[in-house]
Amino acid sequence: TLSLALIALAILSGREWLKWICPPPEKHPRFTRAALTIAARYAVKTIWVMNIETTQIGDYEKYFRYGKAIACDNWNLIQDEHWPTRILYLQRASVYTNLIARLISPDPIALELVNLLLQLLTTILTAWLTARMFNNTVALITLPLLSLYPAFWYSPTLATPQIPGFFWMTLVWAGVETLRTYLQKLLQQSKLTPALTLQWALITTVIAAATALLQQQKSFAPFVGFAAVSTCTIALLRSEKPTMVSVKNLLRVALLVLITAVITIQTTRHLAAFTQQNILNHLSMTPPVSEIEYLSSIDSSTDGSAQTVSN
Repeated sequence: TLSLALIALAILSGREWLKWICPPPEKHPRFTRAALTIAARYAVKTIWVMNIETTQIGDYEKYFRYGKAIACDNWNLIQDEHWPTRILYLQRASVYTNLIARLISPDPIALELVNLLLQLLTTILTAWLTARMFNNTVALITLPLLSLYPAFWYSPTLATPQIPGFFWMTLVWAGVETLRTYLQKLLQQSKLTPALTLQWALITTVIAAATALLQQQKSFAPFVGFAAVSTCTIALLRSEKPTMVSVKNLLRVALLVLITAVITIQTTRHLAAFTQQNILNHLSMTPPVSEIEYLSSIDSSTDGSAQTVSN
């Protein structure tokens, strides 16, 4: 019954999304339709999460158990003493399931509700970001595509870093886009006022924190950061005529961008170092594993007898 209800809701939502593209201007603004459909979808997902018990298995079980171990300071729960990639799972769990267990509850329902909240925020941020970077029509087309993304359907009940990783990645993009808009306005200002300085500090804090947490979750923050900065830099250059901007303003903007980059890199490095040191203070060193093994996740021996990432 619940599956049929979800399918029916998806069909009805799809029809509404098609209507959003060219709605009558005097009826139901696009924002209202988007908000109502998103609310209905996540209401159904919340009911599903509240009524279905999920068992964490495989990698999900490790993330869940490791997070509880760190939160409860019961490192005996971590029994994979010779598992080569243990420290990678502990790094991700320390800023995900650990925080949920420590700040809310170690019960699975807390994890599931936080997952739903992160998915909802990711959906809202994505719609806002695509509307800012392109237009409202693109944002509305993005919503069904994002909602049909497999991880958004099957993962709310699982301890997977995909959900927080997706959220932090979206937040990095949103932060960089906000910084681009701020710098575009700053290019036209004669001086850097305290209000503008505070605004820059807040944007930089969001970008640095989101990048550091994304790196802990998915380890591809440098690629996301490079893509976001490159895209927004091109957009900034296209929006301004070089002859209309003074050299002083350009240097000021360049300096702020450099400081933001340095703060972001240092925040990411310090968070990673702090997490690793905390893990090593409680557990012994893990066996050395080459970067090739981490990246390929395949057996490093021909007979399959050695300890490998894949097993």
